[in-house]
Formats: sequence, structure tokens, C-alpha cells
Amino acid sequence: MPGSLDYRFTSEQLALQKMARDFARQEISPLALKMDEEEEMDPFLIQRLAEYGLQSLNTPVEYGGSGLDAVGICIVLEELAKGCASVAVTSAATALAAYPLLLAGTDEQKKRFLPPIGEGGGLASFCLTEAEAGSDAASITSTAVRYGREYVLNGAKAFVSNGGSAEFYLVFASTDRAKKAKGISAFVVPRGTPGLKFGKRLRKMGIRAADTREIIL
Repeated sequence: MPGSLDYRFTSEQLALQKMARDFARQEISPLALKMDEEEEMDPFLIQRLAEYGLQSLNTPVEYGGSGLDAVGICIVLEELAKGCASVAVTSAATALAAYPLLLAGTDEQKKRFLPPIGEGGGLASFCLTEAEAGSDAASITSTAVRYGREYVLNGAKAFVSNGGSAEFYLVFASTDRAKKAKGISAFVVPRGTPGLKFGKRLRKMGIRAADTREIIL
């Protein structure tokens, strides 16, 4: 029929779905109850995801990722969530943190920060929400002041996924409060940066193996 769309999965998408489904059944489901009860992600599970090419889903292959499109990402996350929702959230949060780098980062930044996530089985964290600034991103109060070739960030981020577990933190802060939304910039803050501190891990009603907490700068 002219102009109609075919929503059926391609053979490649079906193969991806099967791989993610098998991984969830064999690798995630046996650990799901233990992880939920202990509120802790199995330390080897993310590495296993990377080995299967199911980590850093939206990052191109040349930067160590899976290079999936939006449909492929949804397929994988849906199957991972069948094994454990915490694993899907952890993976999705990592992909979210990679987007600003992919959209606006330099090639040097991408080569530095992205391969350890996709190839090394690390995590990344997207830090936007604050206690008084949720969906209204323009109201964030975290600041970034330039001193020579460096920026000093001050503020706190709330409900941060992968909060205490990430290799890098994609932090949004204002360089010019007068410009409101147009004065906000994104900063890549590596784990171990002086002044980067983690608040107490939040206890949740569900998705408890996913690390959610406050980040203090």
C-alpha cells in the first residue's frame, strides 16, 4: 500500500532482541532477587553487558559503544528490564549521559571518556536535576566559574542515577545566571575529581539495585 509503514522488526533487530533476551534470562534473572534484596548491582554484570555489546548502547562503535539507533536501544532495554528493571535503568542512564558528549563533545573528549564505558564496562551519570529544579532545567542553581583554563563547579544534584558508581559525571551548571537557560553549560567531571562528593544512597520502593543518590560539587 503506497505510503504505508512496516513496523515489523528486521532480521538484524530480531537477532538483537534474541541476544538481549537470552542474556537477560541467563545472566540477569538469576541475580535479580539477590541484587534487589541487597540493593546492590552485581559488580561483574555490567562488564558482562559490555562483553556482549549491550553496554553504551547509543555510542558509535569507533568510541567503544554498540552504535544502536533508537529502535535498537528500545529493544535492548525492554529485554534487559524483563530480567531486572535496575539493570535497564543503569544502562539507560549511561546512554543518557553519553548524549551530550556525542552531540557537542570534541573528538578528543569522546576518545577519552567513552571507550572506558563501552569497552571497559563502566557507567556514566547524567546530573541535571536539583532539589529545587526538576523539569524546569533553567532554574538550576549549580554554578561554574572559570579560573584560567579550569572551571570550578559548586552545587548539588539530586536523584542522580549511577550516582556513586559512574566513571564520569555529565554535570549541568550555569556560567551566567543572568542568561538563564542560555547560560547553562555541560561539564564532564571524571570520578576522583577533587571536590566531587557523593551523598547517601537513596532507599527506594523498587529498582533498588540501581544506585541513586545526591552528588555534591
